[in-house]
Amino acid sequence: MFYYKLSVYNLTVYDLSNSNGYCYMWDETAASRGPCDIASCVYRYLKDCANKGITEVALYSDNCSGQNRNRFLVTVYMYELTTTNLQTIRHNYLQKGHTQNENDSIHATI
Repeated sequence: MFYYKLSVYNLTVYDLSNSNGYCYMWDETAASRGPCDIASCVYRYLKDCANKGITEVALYSDNCSGQNRNRFLVTVYMYELTTTNLQTIRHNYLQKGHTQNENDSIHATI
């Protein structure tokens, strides 16, 4: 008998303006959970915001430099600002030890 455990990753975005949650999920055969993978999910979310006519987005995340504080994410922000109707993207980093937020309610439900 052959047994293999497949890892599944999830990046969750919780929209405070309308209480909607968005889960960007993939398994380890598609990608890992490095900075480019996280940036790709954020890119998709920002593209959806721009398509809805939203011009200002504020994001909140933990201080994980490997996923949230890196040049790949900044590049996505710059690209979105120059190619869509988005005018402002503000990324706020939560203080270490105080990173509990609305996303946690989605993770608890999952």
